[in-house]
Amino acid sequence: MEPTEQPSRPALSTYEDLASRAGSELLDTVLSEEHVHDAAQAARSLGLGFVTVRPCDVALVSKWLQGGPTRVSSAVSFPSGDDTTAVKVFAVRDLLQRGATGIETVLNIGKIVSRQFQYVELELLQMSQECHRAGATFTAILEMPYLAPDHRVIACRIARRVEADFIRAQSSRHGSTCDPSDLAFLFARAGDAKLDAGPVETLEQAFAAYDAGADRVLPREPAAIMAQWRDELKRRETAPQGV
Repeated sequence: MEPTEQPSRPALSTYEDLASRAGSELLDTVLSEEHVHDAAQAARSLGLGFVTVRPCDVALVSKWLQGGPTRVSSAVSFPSGDDTTAVKVFAVRDLLQRGATGIETVLNIGKIVSRQFQYVELELLQMSQECHRAGATFTAILEMPYLAPDHRVIACRIARRVEADFIRAQSSRHGSTCDPSDLAFLFARAGDAKLDAGPVETLEQAFAAYDAGADRVLPREPAAIMAQWRDELKRRETAPQGV
């Protein structure tokens, strides 16, 4: 039976509580290799849980971050999910061999709105199986602004059936963070999959996403948000008891 209300969750109380759930996204086409290197090293120094990089950067970033706490993920058929299934499956295998420990993909928007649900499910199933055989995580991304309510419900069911590790509600083409109502919608239908809130702008948004059931967030400015979190923890330590 699908849950209908938000979970009761322990409050975030240590630096690692947030850092391990936060990631850095480096998918912009104009990023230089130097920028990617510096941002990846910053993610590692901040103790972030993961960094998502372009396919061409996976091998290098995996080498740079080897032995650290930050996992390397990459995106396949981003941002619209409209490559063929064969191309996607080959890309997943290639990226896993290059060192990726997580794969993200957008559900094929065109096929969803065309109600080609079996096509979408079989495609995602093959990708998910490749990831799980390699011990990697698989994230199914829903571009919420393009999906009607019934399409969203079916997309969540598909993501659950293919055993996606994470489901993300995304509005990337609109340049916005995830709508809280979308998070609530996903939480009610995520099943065993964990909820990825996607981009957040502020520490308050990260808290709100966690309280709504999200297990991961993507701060647009990770260093700034983690600095705010350190300051908040110091404030809590010095605050009078009972205040």
